[in-house]
Amino acid sequence: MKIIFTSKANSYKTMKEAYKHIGLDEKLIDPNCDLGKMKLHYLGLDSESNEVYVSNYYKNKHIFSNIISGLGSVFKEEIIILDID
Repeated sequence: MKIIFTSKANSYKTMKEAYKHIGLDEKLIDPNCDLGKMKLHYLGLDSESNEVYVSNYYKNKHIFSNIISGLGSVFKEEIIILDID
């Protein structure tokens, strides 16, 4: 399973929640980090060996969700999108 933490544009908040989920030290996050528009960034594995990613969808949440869901169907992967906003 893949878990994607996402928000509209708050990269720091998204990273902070993903780091908490994985169990990493939040002090390692750059407060000025920028995830870019609709790019997936792999962070690592959580305690249940799920891949964890972060991304910003900006103003295209439905498009982002449809693309990710479609890719999950094609590759037969379960994907959970956690919207931080």
